[in-house]
Amino acid sequence: NNIGWKKQWHKLVVLLAAILHGINFLMGMSELKDLPNIGRVLGETARKAYEMQLKSQCSLRLLGAVIFFGIFFIGTYVKSKSSLRRAEKIFLIVF
Repeated sequence: NNIGWKKQWHKLVVLLAAILHGINFLMGMSELKDLPNIGRVLGETARKAYEMQLKSQCSLRLLGAVIFFGIFFIGTYVKSKSSLRRAEKIFLIVF
């Protein structure tokens, strides 16, 4: 079943991208947990700016992981071109 993929290895590349984004998100979350220790070195304004930057980076990392996992699952489990298009539209609406 290769409806969603032009080549079989495309599926693996998308899955790898999803996994890497997920790992990157988890690493960012652990860095966010260490923020109180980092805050002792930085001033209050610098700590708040750094915290906002970390939170926005974590959000983007999670967004990338969700998108790549969605693409992977849609491309893997569809049975026809019409169901592929329908699943893509539903994914974008829900997302």
